[in-house]
Amino acid sequence: MTWQVASMPRALRIDLLCLLFSALVVVAPAATRASPSHAVAIAEELELPCRPTCLLCHTKEMGGYATANTSFGIAARRAGLLCCEPEQIPKLLTDLRMMKTDVDKDGLLDIDELVSLSDPNAKDTELACTWAKREGGCQVGFGAARASGTWLLIALLVFIRLFRRAVPFT
Repeated sequence: MTWQVASMPRALRIDLLCLLFSALVVVAPAATRASPSHAVAIAEELELPCRPTCLLCHTKEMGGYATANTSFGIAARRAGLLCCEPEQIPKLLTDLRMMKTDVDKDGLLDIDELVSLSDPNAKDTELACTWAKREGGCQVGFGAARASGTWLLIALLVFIRLFRRAVPFT
């Protein structure tokens, strides 16, 4: 038996299309990778009481693809940091210390600033921290998943399916 979409009733084809699109809407945000481990690894390696926020490296609060563009983020990338590989952090921090990076040019090494909970990106600025070391993460991949938009789209698709059933095609 050969399955042919063209021979299916139009209503069934629309139902299948809506179902497929709904599944895609739900799965796409899940494909966004979160990388909490870099900030957690920094906090653990430097024995910080908190986890730096994504703004240590990223220009957006939730992180995101191609946003690791703060001065410290650029220095980390130049030192060889790659996405989603937290096992690099100990070597990266050692390399940054050996390179004597001071991205804000305040005379304090970036790693020393992190240890003293100062932001290496800006002079005389406190490090933005999340006090629970293991919560959340910087999102990398497709961008930050917007749950409210996803649920709004799902609700719209459900409404369309219900409306279509109430008003038959002619």
